[in-house]
Amino acid sequence: MEIVIIDGKVTSEPGEINTPQAKRARGIANFFPRPELLRDAVIVHDQDEHTTSIRFDTTAGPIRILLPVAQGFEFHFIHDSETGQRMIEAEMMLSELKSVVDELWPVKDSDHARAKTNQRQRWGAISNLFEHADTQAGIRGTRWAGYNALTEYANHVAPARGKTDADKAAARAERVISGAASDLMEKAFALTTV
Repeated sequence: MEIVIIDGKVTSEPGEINTPQAKRARGIANFFPRPELLRDAVIVHDQDEHTTSIRFDTTAGPIRILLPVAQGFEFHFIHDSETGQRMIEAEMMLSELKSVVDELWPVKDSDHARAKTNQRQRWGAISNLFEHADTQAGIRGTRWAGYNALTEYANHVAPARGKTDADKAAARAERVISGAASDLMEKAFALTTV
């Protein structure tokens, strides 16, 4: 299904829209790993905002994948729910975020030194995103910022296999699109939600 937003009015589009963004959105939606995502996916053409996104429901609430506005820009994942507003209004301490990270990626004292090094590097990257990233500027110090630091790490920073930066970026995109990180994202959301 496709919908169009013009002047704040939402209408269902009976046929396909033939813009490059619309074609790309349909192509991406066809690769969703879970049939229920494909079946329930809605392509949203917001002409007021000049954006195209793919919207689908998850157990954590509605998610939109906002397509890049031009070549070289990134995809954005937007979680549409009242829960997000509550999370924006709730403070999160760095120690609380550390507890979430430790639960998402547990490491025992008996684990190999490499696992402990990975844990320190992961925590350094996530805490840096939470405290300093431009993407957190408007929400810094909130539970929403904590959740966003976790997802930004998993989607854009976490190590990925590949010989080149482009190969690594493609592997990260595949991880997101394939749903390989879905369980982690849902658990992160559950642990940061208020």
